[in-house]
Amino acid sequence: MHYIGEATVEITSGSSVNPRIQDYNFSQALPGDVIIFNQAEYVWTGNYWNLLGDEGSYAVKGSIVDRDISDDAAISQGKIYNLTEDLDSKVDKEEGKTLTSNDFTTD
Repeated sequence: MHYIGEATVEITSGSSVNPRIQDYNFSQALPGDVIIFNQAEYVWTGNYWNLLGDEGSYAVKGSIVDRDISDDAAISQGKIYNLTEDLDSKVDKEEGKTLTSNDFTTD
């Protein structure tokens, strides 16, 4: 794939419209030509333009928040910031025993 430029006419997925880009000869288009129209990226298949994605379909590292993650997502615990360290500092529960806290400090 190689970037060609921004189309000056409307492009839709499945169309074979000439994107009219300066210094681009559409009659010599090659499969893998990539263009942008209206913040969407299209690739030429050899017969038509195929939508690759738009600005809304990309995730930028560090920009994902809790509401972006589906409830059934299978995420490695090691990828959750500081989770392993936080869990290592917790007290383990033992079956049949309770956890209590006694303050033995003196003034």
